[in-house]
Order: sequence, then structure tokens, then C-alpha cells
Amino acid sequence: MPSLPFLRPPPWLTAASTLIIATACSSGDPTTSVGVVAPPSLLDLDLSNVETRRAVLPRLSPSDSRSPSDITSQTEMLSEGYGQWAMIEGETHLTLTPNGDPAPAEAAAPRLLVRFAHVADLQLTDDESPSRVVSVDLPFLLDGAYRPQDAYLCHLTNAIVTTLNRAHAMLPLNFVLLGGDNADNAQENEHQWLMSLLNGTPEMHCDSGSDDDPVPGPGNDPKDSFSAVGLDVPWLWVTGNHDILVQGNFVPTSADQSVSIGTLAENGTRDWSQPRGPVIEGDVAADPLRRFLSPQEMLTRLANDQAGHGLNASQATSGKATYRYDVEDTNLSFVVIDTASATGGAEGLIQESELPGIAALLDETRADGKTVVLASHHAASALGVGTMTSEGVAAPVLEDDWLEFLSNYPHVVFSMVGHGHVNRAQHLGPADGGFWEIMTAAVADYPHQARLLEIWAHDNSWLMLRATSVDVDVQDNALAQEGLELGVMDHVAGWSIDGLGEATARNVELWIPRPE
Repeated sequence: MPSLPFLRPPPWLTAASTLIIATACSSGDPTTSVGVVAPPSLLDLDLSNVETRRAVLPRLSPSDSRSPSDITSQTEMLSEGYGQWAMIEGETHLTLTPNGDPAPAEAAAPRLLVRFAHVADLQLTDDESPSRVVSVDLPFLLDGAYRPQDAYLCHLTNAIVTTLNRAHAMLPLNFVLLGGDNADNAQENEHQWLMSLLNGTPEMHCDSGSDDDPVPGPGNDPKDSFSAVGLDVPWLWVTGNHDILVQGNFVPTSADQSVSIGTLAENGTRDWSQPRGPVIEGDVAADPLRRFLSPQEMLTRLANDQAGHGLNASQATSGKATYRYDVEDTNLSFVVIDTASATGGAEGLIQESELPGIAALLDETRADGKTVVLASHHAASALGVGTMTSEGVAAPVLEDDWLEFLSNYPHVVFSMVGHGHVNRAQHLGPADGGFWEIMTAAVADYPHQARLLEIWAHDNSWLMLRATSVDVDVQDNALAQEGLELGVMDHVAGWSIDGLGEATARNVELWIPRPE
């Protein structure tokens, strides 16, 4: 095998100020036996000096009632250091097996099946929309109603795109898999921003209503136009509840539509005609692009864009993004399942009437000799009844039902999910079967991370998924850095969960027997 100079770490990887990949290097070299050189992997990057980002200060005392939505309190907390982060030593990958036994010895010549990125919960937000409900923001309960970093999420998304492009230049990615909740409020402009950010455009403007410029001059506030770099690899769509529901909970009605494109914000929105965008209630400038898209409209736009992002006209017509995506030249298939509830509620929804269609996809992949990775926005434990009340819809498939259904498909070995805004990895089902469920933390909230993942086929009858947490790179993006500081402050102030997760859920190698 020829030398691979691109595996040497460039300055952007090793400089602490530009931290990207939150891991340390494994010991040894890529030669696994005499005359056999393993394919390049994330471990071949010399990341010994790489560090990862953590909040500096502990969380505020519960007796400290300051709210990040109050600009005065926000300014105080920032001045006290609550938005600061520090660089700590990167983490090695922890090895996990379904039953806790030691992992088998790695094969002499493992085969890389796929390398991809998982990017969950971007939550791109029109934070000036009259349909916002900032006034009901509460810690943990309704903490997503207001994020101080909301106006900066376009810039944080642009930064994670840059981060992944740099990783792709080092070790090529097959694609980027979205994790759902890509937009925050199902609005047309939010989905337009998403597609522009991921596809790239010379100039875009994450502003609505009036053309705001709270800090006079170009490129110095979150409402100024900027260039979106766009991903250098294809991206695949996954639907989340916020992509199709008002505030991720409510089915849009004609009354909701009138509010969203209207001029009266009764429940609190932000006014970026003023510095720092304070919360206001009352009159705002209207914008027709704030209208809510139906699932069919949203998926049609996606299916007609570039290569369709995994979708076709059939999914667009149905309004459900449930589909199969085969990884070229491998026996690996991704089966994406739309768990967003069209009947309302933040929890996931799969109805019994949908199971035959999902079964058909899984039966097809099994007949084709494929091993399957599931992808959905909601974890198995987040499946609900499909409404805001306990009454629910007809025949919802809850966690136990879903796991029993999947037990009929032993060729399902991994499942990629979001929604929880936390890094998590857990094995579901029997130790001699089942599958690994991998949840990726949000880009929108602390720790503002995505994941790089590889799946390897070993000739010892095992598969291994390597997951590596990736911090958003804000070195060359001052506005993304401001947004990151606000996100850290929001977390330390106690208004978002600790999305880092346990060490056994961040940088991990997950082993599972290869399905027969």
C-alpha cells in the first residue's frame, strides 16, 4: 500500500485553539501483521496532542434565578465567565461488547464498509418569528423555547460543515447523515436556510421580517449576510418533530399560519433591531417566508434538490421520509424511518399501520444479503402515543413493541438517533443478538458536537462501529464563536442538559457479531 501523507495531522487538528476531534491516538501503527496493512482509519491520525472542549465553571446554583433570556442577566453571566470553555486532554476510544465480555482480537485485514458523519438537532431557528413562545421558557421543562444562541445557529451550522469538510479532506466520508430537528419551527425560511448551508451559497441571510443590522457594518452580527461553504459530500435526510410541527409539538392550523406570517408576537420573540436581540411581545414586521411547510411540501423540495438526499417522489407524496439507502460496493444498507408524529407531540410515533412498509424494506434488505443500520430522529425509548395527551392515536408502537418487531430482523445491528441532545450508546435486545443504538448530541446545544463514525467488517465474524465525537471548529468564524459562548453559558446557567453523556457514550468502539 502506498504511503498516505494525508494521514499526517495538519495544524488545524493539533492546535488546541482549533480543536476538532475529541479523541487521543491509539497506540501502535497501522500494520496489524507482517505484510498486511490495515485500511486507513480515524485511529491513524496522530491525535495525541488533540484536546477537547469543556465548560470551565460548574453549573449555577438552583437558587440563582437569573435567566439567559434576560439580556441584563445574560451580560452579567458572561462577564462572570459562564460562557468560557477550556481545552482538556482528548479521550481514547472505549471498547464495548453486548454482554460486557472483552472484544475479540481485531482481524488481520478488516474491511471498512462506510465512514460517515452524524449531525443531529441543528434546530435552525427564525428567532424573530411571531410564532415563537419565548415567554414560556423554563429550565429543563421548556428550555428549548429560548436559546441565547438561537440567532447564531446558522453560523454554528456553517462551522460544523467546515469541520466535517476538513475531516473529509483527511479521511474521505461517504456521506453526512442528518439526525432530525434540522429546523426548529417547520417554517419555510428555516428549511431554506438549512438547504443553503448544506449545499453552499455565496451569500445567505438568516434574518426575517425587517432587514436588521444591530451592529452597523457587514459580517459583525448574526443578522448580517455571509457565505455558506456547503458540504463536500452528499447528505441524507432524517425528519424530526421540529421539522414538521410548530415548536416541535403542535400540528400547524390555519390560525397558527396566520400568526406565523402576521405581525403580532403574543408569546415572546426577539427584536434584533436592538443590540443583543432582547425579548419582546407585541408588533413585529411580517414575513411570508415564515409560513409553515406541510411534510409533503418539505419532502418535495428535498427530493427535487440535487440527488434527493435519499428521497424520491413517492416519499414526498406520502409525507413520510422512510426509505432505504445502500452503501455502494458493500453489503450495508441504511434504513431511515420517519418517526415524527404528524398528529402532534414531541415524542416519536410509529403506528402499527406503518409496520408492513417498514417490514417490506427490512425483508428486501435481508433478501439482498444486506446488514442494516437504522436511522431515525427518535430513540426506541422516545416512541410515544402521537398526541399531546395520553389518549393518543390508533395503535401506536411503543418501545417494547418496537424491540419485539426488530427482534425478527437480526441483520439490524446499529441504529443512529438524535432528539435527546446527549451522547449515548446502548445495546438493546438480547446479548446474543439485538443492536447498538447510538445517539449523537446536538449541534444547537452544549456540547455542540457531531460524530464521525466508521463501520468495519472483521473476518472473525464480528462487526465494529467506531464513533468519535467532533467539536464544532469556530477558529475562523467569530460569529460561531460568539454563538458557542452563549451556548456554554446557557448550559452552565442550568437551562440545557449536559449533553456530553457518559464516557462510555462518546468515543467508543461498539462490537457486535456479524449476522448470519
